[in-house]
Amino acid sequence: MPGTHLNFIHRQTLASDWNATVRAGCRITLRQFAAKHGLKTETWRREYHRGAVGVAVPDPKDRRRRKYAEYDPFKAQDKINENNANKGTRMLVTNRMAALFERHVIDEKLSPYDALCHMKKEMPGQSIPCLSTWYKHINAGDVGVRHGETPYHPSKKPKGPKPHPAMTVPGRLTLDDRPAGAKRRSRFGHYEMDTVVSSTNGTGGLLVLVDRRSRRYIIEKLEHVTQDDVVAALRRMIARKALGKVRSITTDNGCEFLDPGKIKAVVGCNVYYTRAYASWEKGSVENCNRFVRRWYPKGTDFGKCTRADMHRLERVINSIHRRLLGGKTAYEYDTAFAKAA
Repeated sequence: MPGTHLNFIHRQTLASDWNATVRAGCRITLRQFAAKHGLKTETWRREYHRGAVGVAVPDPKDRRRRKYAEYDPFKAQDKINENNANKGTRMLVTNRMAALFERHVIDEKLSPYDALCHMKKEMPGQSIPCLSTWYKHINAGDVGVRHGETPYHPSKKPKGPKPHPAMTVPGRLTLDDRPAGAKRRSRFGHYEMDTVVSSTNGTGGLLVLVDRRSRRYIIEKLEHVTQDDVVAALRRMIARKALGKVRSITTDNGCEFLDPGKIKAVVGCNVYYTRAYASWEKGSVENCNRFVRRWYPKGTDFGKCTRADMHRLERVINSIHRRLLGGKTAYEYDTAFAKAA
């Protein structure tokens, strides 16, 4: 590395070796460490003081020597970036922000928007760049997250025309029959319902409901995807007080939802059906089903999962910050606006 400028990768390598030496209590000087890595003494001395996380103190075993603090490569790089800011446009994304963003998106499977909401709480007083800036960095691949590694990336393929209106089952209530509160999302308690099935060789699945206003997502495990199991799962949701007051349910024409009378007997409200092959007419629950697939991708056998696993997943999904809720989570929105129901 002689004669070259240190970059962040070099700083991480130096930090790993220096901190291991300091923690082990080895007696080493700045000059000796610089020689070990082929650096000039003054180069490492300046670099150490940029990233030192404490003050060097006299070594109690030998007063002629110093006991040095650990070295933080992020702190050193941030100081370099701050100095470089005077040379041109100020850098909005620091290395610490990039590392935190990468952890949230890659390790914790958060969306970029949700990651930013967490970062604002974790880095108070810091100016966090806007979402479009982060997407530009994602496309450039310089923040540790590349295009396609976020939980959801819309397809660039053009969508084809919607199919022609399908026939509905005679005697069933349709979306046109729903009350105004359900159509306009103006009241809590209007739900969309769907099932998420296991893999071909698996058993059972999930019964999922989402409140059309708050987007609060409710999950219950199904041993088998049948009408009787759906009714039993609804009873369990009511027993654990996950549903509250139900004003309407919108669902599709799956065989597990064939008898609206049985469902109405449990939840006490009418059931409304979409047209055949028109799952987009209950788009809220279809959209929320993507959250399940972040942690349980297609091919999962839900028969091997427990109810506790699914209730834990329910809490995680309802704790995601949603842009359409003004940055609130479904839990926060439901609590803040429940009196308006």
